Amino acid sequence: MQGRKKLKIEWDLGQHAAYDSTRYKADLLAAVQQPGKVARSRGDVDAVFAKGGKAIEASYYVPHHAHATMEPPVAVADFRDGTVTAWAPVQNPQAAQDTVAAALGIDKKNVVCHVTLLGGGFGRKSKPDFVAEAALLSKRVGKPVKVTWTREDDLQFDFYHAVAAVSHKATVDGRGRPTAWLARSSFPPIASTFTAGERYGMDIELGMGLTDLPFDVPAYRAENCPAEAHVRIGWFRSVANIYQVFAASSFVDELAHAAGRDPLEYQLDLLGPGAVLDFTADGVKNYWNYGVPAEKYPYDTRRLRRVLEVAAERAGWATRSRAKGHGMGIVAARSFTSYIASVVEVDVDAQGRVRIPRVVQVIDAGTVVNPDRVRAQLEGAAVMGIGLAMTGEISAAGGRITQTNFHTFTVPRIDDAPRQVDVHIIESDAGPGPAPARGAATDDAIHDPGRSLRLAKISARNLLGLK
Repeated sequence: MQGRKKLKIEWDLGQHAAYDSTRYKADLLAAVQQPGKVARSRGDVDAVFAKGGKAIEASYYVPHHAHATMEPPVAVADFRDGTVTAWAPVQNPQAAQDTVAAALGIDKKNVVCHVTLLGGGFGRKSKPDFVAEAALLSKRVGKPVKVTWTREDDLQFDFYHAVAAVSHKATVDGRGRPTAWLARSSFPPIASTFTAGERYGMDIELGMGLTDLPFDVPAYRAENCPAEAHVRIGWFRSVANIYQVFAASSFVDELAHAAGRDPLEYQLDLLGPGAVLDFTADGVKNYWNYGVPAEKYPYDTRRLRRVLEVAAERAGWATRSRAKGHGMGIVAARSFTSYIASVVEVDVDAQGRVRIPRVVQVIDAGTVVNPDRVRAQLEGAAVMGIGLAMTGEISAAGGRITQTNFHTFTVPRIDDAPRQVDVHIIESDAGPGPAPARGAATDDAIHDPGRSLRLAKISARNLLGLK
């Protein structure tokens, strides 16, 4: 570390040296006010809009997020006689083989990666650039090398979750129910990490709350607007649900408020009595279903309704407090073929400090093999979600990430966490909710084998500061 501090390096800052996330936010919000690529279309939205009537519009923004795993990227590599043996906490050891092999110019069969305990992953450790770094150094010095990234390296050179802007517009009838709905989304896609210049979302990103909007609306159109990537974009826990579902669900609350209706009753009304949805009937050419057959794992709004109703009952939605400074929000979504509903209680004191007394989570994940693991996932998700919403913004100025360590990037402390997280698992004999391994099944679905090699080469060049 002391030697590193003494290095005097002249960096080629590249074409994104002036990247400013504040200006980019304005660009994205402007992008969703313009027509984009149509990803799903039902009915004639423009014709309904042309008839006039009450219209409601809202735009939403989600910043970059960093994984900030408690154990930062770390790897040990030993290069000997044209082979590499590595030990690392990776989510995808096959990607480690590809990346190391490309960086060193050897056959991947000569790379062995031993997977250690993860220390947190969330998608970051599906990208094994840190393993290639250790291998390159081991080859250079002729000895085994251990590389541990600093927290500053980790926060400032992540594969960030995409910044996004989403706009929604709807005309409504006398009961406040949508007669036509237009949704537009703009975000730098994960594919930009694999192929320079990619500006439109992949099926997987669009199919997480945009093209698979489950509500019963006569006319609906989803559009994807272009966005340029200025940093490395990667997988992040729940991926595009973070911005797509957040925006759509927030807009549903806006519609309920405008109609003077209870948000729970309004959501249930939009879902209808329940049905198995067929998005291909609305022109969704490549409906993304998390890499599994839609016939085997269909989108069933009856299951979505049920988790919503159970969550409301367990949270005491009907008898909730209406006192000043106290609120309760409810939402449900399908993610990775599981159906989840959350109720979050919020208290705001006289000084404006926000506290979360309780989070109620209900999940229908089909057949559950290990209930304790499911509860742990949802308890952790509650804390992590609160952190992302309240203090999790990653910003950039002058081509550099502003946050450096946990004094400028704040994760929830124990007094920020909910005092109570209630998890209820719906008993079901449906198939277990599958979650394709990030970097394995999901990567295979978005790029060809040649792109895997190109990603490996890109990662290796990034390690050396080369373009």
